[in-house]
Amino acid sequence: MISVIVPAHNEEAVIRRNLYALTKGAKTSELEVIVVCNGCEDSTAQEARKVAGPIQVVETSIASKTNALNLGDRLATGFPRFYVDADLVFCFSDLLRVAAVLEENGFLAAAPEFEFNLSQSSRAVKAYYRVWKTMPYFDTGRIAGAYGLSREGRSRFGVFPEVTSDDGFVRLQYAPHERVTVHESSVLVNAPKTLLHLIKIKTRSHGGSSELRKKYPALFSNETASPLKSLKRIFDCGLPFYDVAVYFFVSCYAKLRGRINRLSGSRIWERDESSRY
Repeated sequence: MISVIVPAHNEEAVIRRNLYALTKGAKTSELEVIVVCNGCEDSTAQEARKVAGPIQVVETSIASKTNALNLGDRLATGFPRFYVDADLVFCFSDLLRVAAVLEENGFLAAAPEFEFNLSQSSRAVKAYYRVWKTMPYFDTGRIAGAYGLSREGRSRFGVFPEVTSDDGFVRLQYAPHERVTVHESSVLVNAPKTLLHLIKIKTRSHGGSSELRKKYPALFSNETASPLKSLKRIFDCGLPFYDVAVYFFVSCYAKLRGRINRLSGSRIWERDESSRY
């Protein structure tokens, strides 16, 4: 039995697409999907209940992704255990490939490749992603958005703490040799349409990383990426000047905004609404 936990906050536009992909071809004896609708002010729960299959929909008034993950964990029964963002498209066949790697190869954490849909993105957003996809972050077990943990891997930590970067917290629980990206599997990610929307999500990302470094500095012994490695990669790849300029602008501006938000005590969850289509 594979368990999948889907935290969902105001995801009425995309939740059915997510659940259709996760459950198509799955037998009730091999999969359970737990959708945790947290603090929703729309019809996310009603839309999720329209999808037939091994799906349990629960609701909580607390608008917190980490609280939703913990609630889902308490209800889940199976392993490998997957955590999948509601706005992604992760097909059951791809999920099985990741599960097989966890079960057969001894890894503690595994994730599919990101497949970015940039069809509605601006020129600047496309430029950013051309550079970002070359970063060292993608070299050793990128754990984010949609990922699975083995039973042993999930025992590495207790509850999800109240942090912005829950994915980062999980990824850094494991040494590089304990986590893996499964290249034979993919998850579809709709990229932001505009630079403004991109900056929003990168602000949250940089702010979340800064928060983790302050709260859990010991975890960063498992970090393999660094600004110097990223800079070297950019020069080694010989990327176009325009792409590099956009990447540096977004990264520097988002880091600055993230730092300002952290210093001001802001807990606003900045998310990209433009990609929810």
